Amino acid sequence: AQDDYFADHGPVQAFFLLISAMLRKNRVAQDNVAHAGDFHLITYLLQQIAPRHMQSVVYRCIVTLANTLTESEELVRQIYRDLLLEFRLWLYTPLEVQLYCLCSMKSCIESKMEFFRTDFGLQYFLDALHVYYWYEPGKHSVSERHHPTGALRPCQPDDVANLRGIVIGIMLSMLARQAEREDILLLFRSMLISHDQRHIYEMVTLLTQLMSQK
Repeated sequence: AQDDYFADHGPVQAFFLLISAMLRKNRVAQDNVAHAGDFHLITYLLQQIAPRHMQSVVYRCIVTLANTLTESEELVRQIYRDLLLEFRLWLYTPLEVQLYCLCSMKSCIESKMEFFRTDFGLQYFLDALHVYYWYEPGKHSVSERHHPTGALRPCQPDDVANLRGIVIGIMLSMLARQAEREDILLLFRSMLISHDQRHIYEMVTLLTQLMSQK
């Protein structure tokens, strides 16, 4: 029966369903997991497995996990940081999986904008463009290849542009809600240090869209 359960759900989905069942409505267990920082270790281990196991349904399970473990605010914060907004977990999955995850991420962030604005901020997503969804790799950009398995990130410029477009949409939602002087400076600094004309164009477009909404 256990083998059938894993076969029906896949190993990663089954794992998160098990975690959810163990922690739901159990404040003591949630606090212990949060104190131990166990999700950081889980994230590291998930980065070592074949990306084909990181399916859209797994992302949905993690969203559900974050929405149900409400007894521990710190644990929810760790789930967001180490799982939902950890781009490395999804970077080498098929394009359609990444598009789904990023769209789900955008919806989640827009529904809890104040939380994400405070805990992550604009710089987090600017870094994601440079580190993960680059057109031209920089000093801190991740490899286009998943070293444990050899899987490749999306490399076609149009595919990268579609993924970046969702991340930039998250940034626009943040700025449209509240744009501070420091945020605008971050965008200009990002353009000044970039040698990628496509990135610069996207940032100019973002600023133009922001001004048109004011």
